[in-house]
Amino acid sequence: PHLFDVRAGDLLLDRSPAWNAGYLSGLLIAAEIVSELNHLPGGQTSSRSGHRNLAIIAAGGLADRYRTACDAMDITTRLIDGKDATLAGLGAIHAHLNQTL
Repeated sequence: PHLFDVRAGDLLLDRSPAWNAGYLSGLLIAAEIVSELNHLPGGQTSSRSGHRNLAIIAAGGLADRYRTACDAMDITTRLIDGKDATLAGLGAIHAHLNQTL
C-alpha cells in the first residue's frame, strides 16, 4: 500500500519528483532490511538477547540512508566500505586462483 503513496503523492498532493524518489528509496531500503532480518537465525533477531545487528556494505549517501533506517528500527550497524569490500574480495579470488594453478 505504501507504493501507492508515491503515485498518489504525485497526482493528489503535488509532491515533487525528488520527494517521491526519496520516499520510494526509503520504502525499498526498509523492505530490504526487514527481508534480511527475516533470514537471520531465529527470525528478526541475531542473538538470544534480541539485539539485532547488520553489516552495511555501501558508501556515501547510500550508507547514510541505510544507517538512518537501521537506527529507526533499533538495529546496530557496522559499516563496510563497498569499494574496500570489492577490492578485498577480488584479492581473495586472485590469491585462491594462484594457489590452485
